Amino acid sequence: MSVRKGYQREEVHRVHRRSRGPVWLWLICGILICQTAGTAAWSRYRKQVEAGGEALVARLATGTEFQMDAAVLPEKPGESRDVTFTVTNYDGSFVSDTMLQYTAEIKTAENLPLKFQLKHNRTAGVADTDWIPEDTLAGNTASRTGSFLPGEKATHSYTLSIVWPLETGEADCEYADEIDYVQIQIHAKQVSPTS
Repeated sequence: MSVRKGYQREEVHRVHRRSRGPVWLWLICGILICQTAGTAAWSRYRKQVEAGGEALVARLATGTEFQMDAAVLPEKPGESRDVTFTVTNYDGSFVSDTMLQYTAEIKTAENLPLKFQLKHNRTAGVADTDWIPEDTLAGNTASRTGSFLPGEKATHSYTLSIVWPLETGEADCEYADEIDYVQIQIHAKQVSPTS
C-alpha cells in the first residue's frame, strides 16, 4: 500500500505541472505585452507634445495719476479737501489686452473722524457703468469694482472728497494734537475670460 500511495502522489504532481504550464513562459508573455502597449501609448503622447502652435501672452497695462497737495487733509471740523485721480488701462502706447477690474482703497490711521466721498470727475468725460460707482467710502476698506474692456484705451477720472464733519459740542477738541494720513491705493487685476 505504501508504494501505491507514493505513486498516486507523483501522478497528482505531474497533472498539476501539465495544467499550469511553465510560469516563466507566462511572465515573458506579460512583459512583452506591457512593452508593446507602453511603447504605443508613449508614441501617441510624444506626437501630441511635439505638435503645437504659437501662443501669445496678453499684455497687462495699468496706470494711475494723482493730484494731491502736501497739506491735503482738513485741519478742523467743517473743512473738506478734494483729491483728483485717474485710473487707466494703458501705459504709453500699450493698451491692456485683457479685461481689468480695479478697486480704490483709502488707507488711513483713523485718528481723525474723516469721511470720504468718491465722485466721477465729469470734466474728463462722461462716466459709463464700468466706473466705480459714486459712493461714500470707508477708510481701510476696498471700494466696489470698476472695470476696463480689453483692447479699448480708456481713462476713468475721480474726485475724492475728504471731509471732517462739523460736530457739535466739545468732542472736536480731543483731536487738537492728533496726526493722521490718507493714502489712496488702486488695486487692479486681470479678469479671466468666461469659458
